[in-house]
Amino acid sequence: MAPIPLLDSHQSKSFAGRVATLYADRSVLVAAFANTVLCAAIALVFTRSSAVLVAAFFLAVVTIGRLFIFVGYSRAQNPSNYQNAERWARLYNSGAVLYYFAIGMMNVAVFASSQDPFLLLLMFGGAVCFSLGIVNRNFAFRNEVHRQLLAIGIPLSIACFVYGGAMVFLVPLLIVPTFMYMSKAATHTRKLLLNEMQSRALAEAAAQHLNFAISNMTHGLCLLSNEGRVILVNDKARQMFSLDRSTRVIGERAMDLLETINAGVSQQELRGLRDTFADIAATRATRSYQFAVAGGKRFELSAKPTDDDEIIVIIEDVTDKYNASLTIERMAKVDTVTGLPNRFALDRHMEHLRNSLCALEEVVAVAFIDLDDFKQVNDTLGHRYGDLVLMQAGDRLRRMMDDDAFVARWGGDEFIVVFRHANDAQSLLAQVNEMIVTLAEPYHVDGYDVVIGASAGVSRAALWEADDQALLQQADMAVYAAKQQGRNHCRLFEAEMAAHARAQRAMEMDVRAAWAARAFSLHYQPIVDIHTKQIRSFEALARWRRGDEDVSPALFVPIIENLGLVAEFGAWTIEQACRDCANWPEHVRVAVNVSASQLLGGAALDATVRRAVEAAGISPRRLELEITETVLMDAGPMARELLERIRAYGVRIALDDFGTGYSSLGYLLTCPVDKLKIDRSFVAALGKEPRATALIETVARLGSQLGMTVTAEGVENEGQEAFLEAIGGISEMQGYYYGKAAPAAQTASRAAA
Repeated sequence: MAPIPLLDSHQSKSFAGRVATLYADRSVLVAAFANTVLCAAIALVFTRSSAVLVAAFFLAVVTIGRLFIFVGYSRAQNPSNYQNAERWARLYNSGAVLYYFAIGMMNVAVFASSQDPFLLLLMFGGAVCFSLGIVNRNFAFRNEVHRQLLAIGIPLSIACFVYGGAMVFLVPLLIVPTFMYMSKAATHTRKLLLNEMQSRALAEAAAQHLNFAISNMTHGLCLLSNEGRVILVNDKARQMFSLDRSTRVIGERAMDLLETINAGVSQQELRGLRDTFADIAATRATRSYQFAVAGGKRFELSAKPTDDDEIIVIIEDVTDKYNASLTIERMAKVDTVTGLPNRFALDRHMEHLRNSLCALEEVVAVAFIDLDDFKQVNDTLGHRYGDLVLMQAGDRLRRMMDDDAFVARWGGDEFIVVFRHANDAQSLLAQVNEMIVTLAEPYHVDGYDVVIGASAGVSRAALWEADDQALLQQADMAVYAAKQQGRNHCRLFEAEMAAHARAQRAMEMDVRAAWAARAFSLHYQPIVDIHTKQIRSFEALARWRRGDEDVSPALFVPIIENLGLVAEFGAWTIEQACRDCANWPEHVRVAVNVSASQLLGGAALDATVRRAVEAAGISPRRLELEITETVLMDAGPMARELLERIRAYGVRIALDDFGTGYSSLGYLLTCPVDKLKIDRSFVAALGKEPRATALIETVARLGSQLGMTVTAEGVENEGQEAFLEAIGGISEMQGYYYGKAAPAAQTASRAAA
């Protein structure tokens, strides 16, 4: 038998199944074999022919051989294996061909030895019956049906044709169409069987694939009856609820299982699950429900009814997703730098207070805390150090909070503290002042000792009569008023602060508009030689006329800094002063004040100075930068290197308001200074405060010995002039006695006089 090529395991199983049909119903085969032996014995008795004896012996040997083949198949190991099945098919068909050929030859021998009608009919009828057996058993193998029919049909036709006589001569003509019909019947039966076997194999394969897919799903799967009993459950669902294989699940009620197994589902969530399934049964709608189990796991159950009144349940492990959502929610409410609640959390807290206290007579207070001089930490040490300072400040505030207080970071260097019970204003202010003192203590950051301060504004009201935004705005106004008093102050909101804040906002809008229109101008105050009274230089002073009044620089310069315009404004001041200086005699210089923000700009100030000098076409020695000790302190160590570069370029450096700052002698040692300007407060105290004379004499002598030019500011009368001339060591004087600041157009003529 030729090997049958198989494309896959399904075809292999199909072939093995077809082979199994050959060996099926062995009792029928044994009966057929017994019938064959009986027919052979009858033929021997009637004919007593040696030919019949030989044919009977051949038939007996083949029959016994086939019996051994059948016994071997029944004892074979794994006969469904393709190679084994092919071998047993070959053995069966070889034996069958010999068996049916032996039956045919028995007919030839009987027909040749006897003309007894009974015997001929017996033998012929038996052969035809065996032919029908070929179709019934071998229909699954088309070629084998043909071989076996030919094996019995050819000898039977010869017997009839040669020995049957005139009437029997016609029998072969009938045998051929009969056998053709048998072949067709076998083919039809085989097709039906093969189609059935293929459909069954495909169904089994689909079932296996479906079972594999269900067993390997990342989600749990359950199929429930309409009564909630488990029809199907996959391995993932068992694993989720710690159900081992020994636990009976199929046929049990799902809710009973959840209540009895140790899955850690709370009674509340069991009630939620029960309500969910009841809702599905009532509405036939898809529903979802989340619940937690033992071990911190969290699952989401999605249930959907089917058209067959069953419920498909998908169970997803949403632990990671749930934890991620909690993290995102936490991040949305927590400031990432300090770990304190943020603005969003503050809003929720205020809403909670409003809902819980609206019917009570409690007073709620909001403290707006702003860190003083924090900008210099970022500008001098960097934002990483600034973040570390903010973290420490947040920790200090957190440690000071009691159960009735809530602290949040508002943004930048600003914090908000909410007090729930703030009926006593004095106690409240004392508590806030304690916070200010704590925040002003030095911060130790990576080897640096950072010293900053804090200002606070406080607003208070019954929450039912003032919304949270109003409280915050009032606290912001109060902190602005506190900053006007200097560092480390606290102010309670007062009604007039609102008017001041409105005026301040109006001023800010006007300053911004004036800068956009370049409505500012420079006026110049002369600085004269103490001996010749000739003008040596002019100090450039910014002026702004708002409507019909002149606004003091003390008012608009801080606003320019708050609006972030100081870099542009400072650059314009230097450039305009250099342009105006170009119109003066060569020996007359111009002095320009420089702020801490400009110094912190680093290379930008250096570039501005060089650009202004070169554009005006003047010598760098004619430009003088005036810097106060406070500015140097705010700018920090970065200022020294910058000033050294600018001074190396040829620009003179003056230390303004000398004696009013901190560590003056230290600055004289570390900073490149060409001039000292004695503050006007010391000159004004001449004749009134004896120590003022000693201080001026000391500064003049010190500056002279260090080779610096010493200028006395604030000279307003002849007596002060005479006294300063007599001291010695002072080179220049400046004040109203020699002229007020005047526009550039008037300055040129004064410089030439």
